[in-house]
Amino acid sequence: MKALFPSGKVNVICRNYVTGAEELKKKLGLKDGGEDFLIGTKTGSGFKVFLVSPLLAKKNWPKNIKPRKIQIA
Repeated sequence: MKALFPSGKVNVICRNYVTGAEELKKKLGLKDGGEDFLIGTKTGSGFKVFLVSPLLAKKNWPKNIKPRKIQIA
């Protein structure tokens, strides 16, 4: 995880996961903050999944890309 988050700071979110966000941060040695997100979740078939996403402030969006809501089924 240190390779993904060199500063050691990340915003952690857990949904339908075996541990809470605070426990996951402690286990991975990460601190709260920064501009990146680590999302811990579990699929319907029981696989544990980590999703990593950078936070894109609206002012940093490229001019040719418009923000939009997406729905995941």
